[in-house]
Amino acid sequence: MSEHPLIYVASPLSDMPIAYLEWLGFMNDEALWLFDRGWAPIVPGNDLLFFYRSPRKLTKDDILSIDREYIRASHAIRVIAERHNDGRVSEGVAHEIEFAQSLGKPICRTRKEACTEYERWRTQT
Repeated sequence: MSEHPLIYVASPLSDMPIAYLEWLGFMNDEALWLFDRGWAPIVPGNDLLFFYRSPRKLTKDDILSIDREYIRASHAIRVIAERHNDGRVSEGVAHEIEFAQSLGKPICRTRKEACTEYERWRTQT
């Protein structure tokens, strides 16, 4: 039995630096909240910062491939938001949700759902 179930934290990430950092801040705040409630959160936006500094530029397919592996390893996915600040649907979050659903992973759109899912996991292990 693992000590903490993994949860993938999903949110829009913009190509505009200030919006990217704003969403990353929301993701990290949520990750801390989830950690305090027993989860082991994965925040993919933090990893992307590493790749942005890399001399090898990743393609969109590279990033989606990495995200799929994180989701595959996770027990659940916590969706903070599905739309960018300007109202556009986040294509990345839509793909993450679709992939998680194809694997039968729980999608937690609220903190309450994340707490309920954690309790379900805890009582089954």
